[in-house]
Amino acid sequence: LYGGKKRKNCDWVAKRPKRRCRLRSEDGETASKACEDSCGNCVEPEIININWTAGFIDPSARSVEVTKGTTLNFRWQGYHNVYKLESRDSFDNCDFSNAVKLTDESPYKYTVELETAYFACSVDSHCSEGQKLEASIVALSKRSQFSSSIRRPSDFKMLKQ
Repeated sequence: LYGGKKRKNCDWVAKRPKRRCRLRSEDGETASKACEDSCGNCVEPEIININWTAGFIDPSARSVEVTKGTTLNFRWQGYHNVYKLESRDSFDNCDFSNAVKLTDESPYKYTVELETAYFACSVDSHCSEGQKLEASIVALSKRSQFSSSIRRPSDFKMLKQ
């Protein structure tokens, strides 16, 4: 409840998300976390720094989970580039035949929008040696580090900014 009124729940938040998603419950949880479906479009996008050469030695650096709107900030030293690959198959096989060159200058920012995106470096054998990245779109709730238990009207305590 917000201000003691039962109608002020996630549906209420959804009517003015840009303003109401910033509100907090008595326990400190923001409406943007509690009402992810209502606030998914107004949560500040995340920026993830990508060490573009890390995939050579660290297989875990070849994938990242992101939400829609996340900006990937590719950084590197030396001679490399960033291509956006067409598909998972192109990614797995380092097939650049339908790829789009994004840049050969560091740093480079890319905003992930609608679907999982695949990136790789086309210099020599860099891709097959691990210089590639899969940016998988996941639901906002999976990326959240907070509880999202406030869903029912009765769960809303006094919200405050």
